[in-house]
Amino acid sequence: MYQIRTYTHEDFKMLKSWWDAAGKNCPPPVMFSTDSTYIFEIEGVPALSVTAYLTNSKGLAILEHFVGNPELKGADRRNASAFFINLVYDTLNVLGYQYVLGFATNDKLVKRYEE
Repeated sequence: MYQIRTYTHEDFKMLKSWWDAAGKNCPPPVMFSTDSTYIFEIEGVPALSVTAYLTNSKGLAILEHFVGNPELKGADRRNASAFFINLVYDTLNVLGYQYVLGFATNDKLVKRYEE
């Protein structure tokens, strides 16, 4: 069973451990919004996270800080990531955001979501 929920301040330690495991610098806590940082859970276990920065225009939202649980690997990670990003995109669309711009430093992730 999948669930998407918003970030709480208690999630920061977990997200930092994911960033550390990826060998990347974790954004500071103030960069994770309790309104628009999403945590994707698989059977109650946090698996992925992304932050949507919501602009004033309602036309554009910006996705950053996509990170995942290091225990989620291979095809399971790819499939969950695609499902999660589509859920976030649909959520932003319902909120009135027509365009979603994503930033990523992982080359594989960039290629997967270029369109």
